[in-house]
Amino acid sequence: MLHAWRQSVPFIAFFSACLFSFPLHAQLSSAQREDIGFTALQNLLGASMPTGAGVSVTQVEAPESGSYRPDSSAFVGKSFSFLSGGNSSISSHSTTVGKFLYGTSGIAPDMGSSATSASIDVYDAANWLGSGFLRTGTPSLLPNVETRPIQNHSWIGSTSNTTLDTEILRRFDYMLARDNVFAAVGVNNGSANSLPVLLGQSHNALAVGLSNGDHSAGSTTLDGSGRTKPDIVVPTTFTSFATPTVAGAGALLLQTARANASLSNASESVVLRSLLLAGAAKEEPEFASPWTHSESTPLDTRYGAGELDVKTSFDILSGGEFASSAGTLASERGWDFGSAFVAAPGVYFFDLTSDAGPLSLTASLVWNSVVSATDTNPNPFLTAYSFSTIVPNLDLRLYSATGFAVGSQIAASLSTVDNLELIYAKDLSPGRYALSVSSDTDSVNYGLAWTASVPEPSSLLLLSVAAIFLLRFRNSRQRV
Repeated sequence: MLHAWRQSVPFIAFFSACLFSFPLHAQLSSAQREDIGFTALQNLLGASMPTGAGVSVTQVEAPESGSYRPDSSAFVGKSFSFLSGGNSSISSHSTTVGKFLYGTSGIAPDMGSSATSASIDVYDAANWLGSGFLRTGTPSLLPNVETRPIQNHSWIGSTSNTTLDTEILRRFDYMLARDNVFAAVGVNNGSANSLPVLLGQSHNALAVGLSNGDHSAGSTTLDGSGRTKPDIVVPTTFTSFATPTVAGAGALLLQTARANASLSNASESVVLRSLLLAGAAKEEPEFASPWTHSESTPLDTRYGAGELDVKTSFDILSGGEFASSAGTLASERGWDFGSAFVAAPGVYFFDLTSDAGPLSLTASLVWNSVVSATDTNPNPFLTAYSFSTIVPNLDLRLYSATGFAVGSQIAASLSTVDNLELIYAKDLSPGRYALSVSSDTDSVNYGLAWTASVPEPSSLLLLSVAAIFLLRFRNSRQRV
């Protein structure tokens, strides 16, 4: 059990306890790398492959036997700052997470590299929640300013105090939006477990689960109930390792956006999240049940947007940014960092073309919840911040189009509780289409990403084809 920064409020962390009874594998296997599109991206880009170079990161860890520190000697060329102080003993969990997050066996091996003036900040979770960073329980202070663009949280927990847990979530979401930080947070291992309060129920982070579905999932209960978590899944053994893999994917996209002026708006955290959700794969053999969603529930209730696919997300990023326009075509693969207005929905026209049959289209829309910090202390010489959350309601619709005129609606994502929308439309014929972003609030910044693809055969169809081939092969042998 972790003990709090003030008043000894208990804070329970589960990740360490549930992981260390199992063997730890400190890298993605070649099959897992291939599964998340990493190998395909490497093959495409070769020496131009992003590695996370120049990207700094914050790693927050639940202490293991009093230690939260990774073994820095295992990471040559990295620059560490251990910001919670304490003794110098090593946490094997923190070290293993580090190997997935910024180690040579991870997908972003140059993240935090001193050679590119990047660094790695590491915190003890209890200290980070309290005086070290979020400053929970100190109403006179706002959260510290985060100077690292990526945060990784491979831990879960709760204070067992709803008011305090809600304040933590709001302080976290406030900081993420204020400082433009991309954060990956884990949910619990084990499908029978409940959705963790911290930090999996945040609005402005990506909650990460497992492709085999063996993780906690469900609807949020704090600071806005009914939101579906997790947001995305990864084919690893534990969520502690899936989470840094998503953080690493964010670093690859961020490095690419920074290196190209025309892609610079993709450095916005809402765009990074949208790119990863739009790129996620939905027809995966690991899924125990078919991926599904509805107009009111944008994500699958167990697999979120689907399985991480860094190749597809990179392709969407490379497709370029397209502003909404009433008279200009976008590409069939692209993104935008836009602003939503009540009176004028943003419209994106594009053509779908294919010689390989019907197409599918995935589009994701992401925006931040608005967390306000209001000084409620009547004494002008003292400050007492109270945090409150408002979630603007944005909607995403797909239409057929003729010229630059919107036609009939084909699909829509109309959640009233989430701060994301997702459309997955299959069996689309070649032709012109339009995506529309509408809002009940003015000046809401959002990330929109979309991509068209030829649907892959389902695993059942592949098995059927394989069976037919095998049968024909056997018959041909019998006739020889």
